[in-house]
Amino acid sequence: MVKEVTLEISDGHYALLEVLHEDLEEDVEAELAAIVESSIHNTHQEYFR
Repeated sequence: MVKEVTLEISDGHYALLEVLHEDLEEDVEAELAAIVESSIHNTHQEYFR
């Protein structure tokens, strides 16, 4: 199953991810969103240092 997850990165900038998972539960989606968001945030911090 492919699930689309939309994350707000910052100030109206969004990332749309297509996640392939056999049984994506709501809590897994939230956990995934948190991981990706922190990853994007960390990358952003590194890039704009």
